[in-house]
Amino acid sequence: MSKLKKLLKSPHIQIALAAGTSILLIASFSKWVLEKPINPFLLTIPALIEVGYEYFLKKDKESKIVKT
Repeated sequence: MSKLKKLLKSPHIQIALAAGTSILLIASFSKWVLEKPINPFLLTIPALIEVGYEYFLKKDKESKIVKT
C-alpha cells in the first residue's frame, strides 16, 4: 500500500489523473447536458495542456510556467 501512496504523490501521476478526469467530465457533460456535443478534437485540450506542462517542466524547472 505504501508504494501506491508514494506513486500517487508523484506530480506526473497527479497531472495525468487530473487531465484524464477532466476529459471524462467534459465528454460526459457534452453528451448528456448539451444539445449539440462538443467536437472530439476540443476534448483533447486538457491532454495538450499536460504535454506542454511536462515539456516546460523538463526544459527548465525554475521557469514561472512550471511553478504551480
